Amino acid sequence: MTLKKLPLGAKVGTSSLRRQAQLLKVRPDLEIIPIRGNIDTRIKKLYEGPYDAIVLACAGLTRMGFLEQETQLNYEVLPATTCLPSIGQGALALECRKEDASLLSILTEIEDKKTRAEVDAERSFLRMMDGSCTFPIGAYAEQLETGEVRLAGVITSYNGTEYLHETVTDKNPILAGQLLANLLKEQGAERVIQECQEHVRKTTLHETTTLSKED
Repeated sequence: MTLKKLPLGAKVGTSSLRRQAQLLKVRPDLEIIPIRGNIDTRIKKLYEGPYDAIVLACAGLTRMGFLEQETQLNYEVLPATTCLPSIGQGALALECRKEDASLLSILTEIEDKKTRAEVDAERSFLRMMDGSCTFPIGAYAEQLETGEVRLAGVITSYNGTEYLHETVTDKNPILAGQLLANLLKEQGAERVIQECQEHVRKTTLHETTTLSKED
C-alpha cells in the first residue's frame, strides 16, 4: 500500500496543516482526519480507529526503531518531491551557556558543518516568512559537493488548493533562505499565509468551549 494506491476517499490521519495540504495536492480525494498522541498511541489508533493510513515523521520513527523489519509496519517513505518536511526536521541541537567558552569550543569541534548549513538555510527561510509554523510551510536544504546549498520550499493554503513551490541554490545558506522567501512572496505567499492563519483562528474559536460554575 502506498499513497497513490490508497482507495478513493481514504481516511488519512494527520494534524499537520503542512502535511495535509501537500497530501491533498497529490490526492484531493483523501479525507484528512486529525490524530494526536505519541508514536505508540498514533500507531495504535491506526489499527483501532477509522484510519486507512497515518502520516508520521520518518526521523522520529527511525530514532525509536519503528522502521526496523521486526516491527512489520507497512509504510512508504514519502520523497521530498511529494511532501517537504518542516523546517529543521530530523536535526539534533545542543544548547549551552553562551559565556561557556570551554564547552562552546568542544561543541564547535563536534558540530556537523553540513547539517548546520542546511538548517541555517531552512531557518533563514522561515524567519523571512513569518517566524513560526502556524501555517503550511515546508523546506528541505541539501549542501551539494560544490559547497552550495540547494533549498526547496513550499507554502500552501490549508486545503492545498494553492501551492507555491520554488527551489534556489546559493553558496551562502542565509542568502538562500532569503532568496527563496522573496521568490515565494512575489507569487503571493504573504496573502496565502494570512488566509491560512485566519482559517486556523476561526477553527480554534469554533472548537473552544468555555465552562463556568454558577454560584
